[in-house]
Amino acid sequence: MISFSPHAKGSQDWGGPNMIKEQYSKSTRESIDRYLNTGDYHPFDSGFPGTNALEIAKSVGSILRESLLVAIAKSRAQSRFVAAGRVPKNLKSYTRRRVEPMVTGLFPTVERRNILQLLQASTVFVTDETMPRIVEYESLGTAWTIANMYLLSHQAVPLAEDTGSILGMASETRSYISIEYFAETNPYCSYLVHECAHAFHNNKRRVVGLPETRKKQWLLPISFRHRETFAYSCEFYSTIVARSKTKADRLHHLSAYRKLSPCPEECVDAAEVDAILEQAVNARNGWKAILKRCS
Repeated sequence: MISFSPHAKGSQDWGGPNMIKEQYSKSTRESIDRYLNTGDYHPFDSGFPGTNALEIAKSVGSILRESLLVAIAKSRAQSRFVAAGRVPKNLKSYTRRRVEPMVTGLFPTVERRNILQLLQASTVFVTDETMPRIVEYESLGTAWTIANMYLLSHQAVPLAEDTGSILGMASETRSYISIEYFAETNPYCSYLVHECAHAFHNNKRRVVGLPETRKKQWLLPISFRHRETFAYSCEFYSTIVARSKTKADRLHHLSAYRKLSPCPEECVDAAEVDAILEQAVNARNGWKAILKRCS
């Protein structure tokens, strides 16, 4: 497997995109370029090798994944970024510590172990070690997006110029987190908690071994309209309670949060999130207050 570390032995042995592309037809090479530049592809592209639809689909998948790995390695090898000291050695334990207060506040004691195991298993930090596996198992579109997240977090040239800043994303039941998370300077931002909060409306109870009824299928009954509001409220509230021992502390940090205004108004109603947080910091269980407002 290709190494993404510029300091690892063999990291320069990927050969470059031309080594892969020169063995294919012009049509296939054009499709590879289009995918690498935009993330767009056709799963049954007739320009790829194969005598039937199934063989063509397999060719599209294997060739584009190989090309993506090569392109990532090339850009990463040219990066001077070194992440030493920024990323904890045990990311699963780190994830548990950060999300456990949220799980404790939202779920009864008998369910917490199952929920924590789910969040630890489904949360993936995008690192040198995980990126190759993501390319291998994720959909091609998602793999391309996460590749850009990875490259940006390593100060490498992304595959597309207009990717913007990608810090985290949810893909079905998994949450992918950029290691830029560990460089966040706003003390009231935690997109680890944000992405994990989305897992509560993306996973059914039976998936984690919990009893399920017709009216109680999902982990939490978050309304579709309030999904982002719920995630942002959990994110900001988690940072407030992590810094507080008393209600007075929570009120102090709510005031500090308001001065920094980290809530993106283009994604949610910032005033609504603010009102939810004010109710949460004044409640005995702020997590349940957030859930009630977003159910």
